[in-house]
Amino acid sequence: MLDYDVEAARYDDTRGGVARAEAAADAIASLLRAVRARTVLDVAGGTGLVASRLARRGYDAVVCDRSAGMLALAAGRCPGRTLRGDATRLPFATGRVDAVVVVWLLHLLASPVEVAAVVSEAARVLRPGGMLVSTVDKDAGHPPDTDVERLLVSYGRTQGGAAPTDARGQVEVLARKAGLTLQAEGGFVGHGQGRVPAALADVLESSSRSYQHVEPRRKEALIRDLRALPDPDLARTPPTYRLLAWQKTGWARG
Repeated sequence: MLDYDVEAARYDDTRGGVARAEAAADAIASLLRAVRARTVLDVAGGTGLVASRLARRGYDAVVCDRSAGMLALAAGRCPGRTLRGDATRLPFATGRVDAVVVVWLLHLLASPVEVAAVVSEAARVLRPGGMLVSTVDKDAGHPPDTDVERLLVSYGRTQGGAAPTDARGQVEVLARKAGLTLQAEGGFVGHGQGRVPAALADVLESSSRSYQHVEPRRKEALIRDLRALPDPDLARTPPTYRLLAWQKTGWARG
């Protein structure tokens, strides 16, 4: 996993910046209208770019992240509304928030056990009737017909092995076990996040981990083939990320 303290300074510029944050905030706000949420806890909220956009839409948005480097930037955007904490041990009392947002976290976790811990903790801090909004199937959001995706599939990214930790079906099961009921879904365009072959090759080369289900012994060949694609420094079509919204049971309509 990236060192987000180091990555903080360039994080937004390499993740679509304001355009991506506005798209994410619009999609999240659209889902939250169903529960008339006010307090929103943005778990792994990083630099606060999305949370600050939610605040502009009238929400009391709080950023929680375990990276001091990311929170240092978030503090400037969301003054007085940042907390350092782990997604599996949130620094909030039980039943205190209207909504929890988890964007681009579940796919980074090492196992379904960790995903279950995050989902369960989100459910704990939600008030009855509160809503959890999370991304799922992050890598599946990239258009399948680009040369990069075809290459990844040829190397077995989607063949065999365990499902990604943010696979929709798996997350839905864990959400139900945590007392959450699926209510709605949405999505947003990941502006500025189309795959760049050379950049993906650099990430693979600098990481001790293989990419999704690509066998470690084939990683070097994948790196070579990514760099050999036409226009290796050109971003491909941006992904469309999927959001799911679950409601905590125990809510009665007034």
